[in-house]
Amino acid sequence: MNLALRQERDLNFWIASYQTFSKRKEEVEIDRAIQRKNFSADVSILSDASYSAELLYPRKLITLLLGLIVGFVTGCSLGFILEYLDHTLKRPGEVERYAALPVIGSIRRF
Repeated sequence: MNLALRQERDLNFWIASYQTFSKRKEEVEIDRAIQRKNFSADVSILSDASYSAELLYPRKLITLLLGLIVGFVTGCSLGFILEYLDHTLKRPGEVERYAALPVIGSIRRF
């Protein structure tokens, strides 16, 4: 009985050793193939590729909200800058105040 247990234990040891060595042999062959192709030896496969049915990009709601916010801020900033940099005289009162001259007439916009 003791001999049978020892033989079974030895058999399991040799099977595990064979599996370990065959796995390492495959890894060495893959490393050699990578080196032959001039790839980096730092590359390793961590997990198999998988498919996700969920849409990752573009996220429509976030993109839409971000676009609206950026558009609003840009529009307000551009409007403020254009109004701030516009030094034209628009009303008859401005002509009188800045030029110190009386206004004789003005042309209205339609």
